[in-house]
Amino acid sequence: MSLWSYPLPRANLMTHYSIIPTVAFATAFLCLPGNAWGAGYTPPSSPGIHGAKSTSRKPSQRVPLPNSVTPHEDDPSFWISSWGPGSQVKFSVKDGHARIIWINKRGFPAYTGGQMIADSLRHVGASRPSTIMLTPITHPRTVSQLKTGTPASETPLGGTTLLNAVEELGGHISKWESEAEPYPWIKVTVTYP
Repeated sequence: MSLWSYPLPRANLMTHYSIIPTVAFATAFLCLPGNAWGAGYTPPSSPGIHGAKSTSRKPSQRVPLPNSVTPHEDDPSFWISSWGPGSQVKFSVKDGHARIIWINKRGFPAYTGGQMIADSLRHVGASRPSTIMLTPITHPRTVSQLKTGTPASETPLGGTTLLNAVEELGGHISKWESEAEPYPWIKVTVTYP
């Protein structure tokens, strides 16, 4: 007989077999750095890219180079970089434009998502993309901020992950673009010295 079909006295149901710990665990897991929704984000000590110390938004250590970077069998412009079980960057590169569609740090330190993106792009010869776009964005805080009109440069994925990726590649962001509806995305135009 399973736990769910076991008859329990009503008085003990909420005190001993509450679903609250399960919900709390699931919520905590989904917000962990390294989760696909987190995509390299750990909250800074102060809000906004201009208010936070730049050193607080940088990785404390480097991640290793990807174990493999393989093209998709049906589309040679679509790539998957893998560091091991679950740690991946899925992206495409066409005509100097990079599109990041999935990133999962799975166990890597905070703020290393940008480095993972940069290493992936360098591995396929796209070390100087003219634009980098993150889409579709599912990170709850970033989506919420985009919907309320926060500039893309001040969102977790824009002001941390994307900014770190561009700096890793030796570039500077000259233009920010974003959209909240119907599918959230952030795009930066990159210039190089």
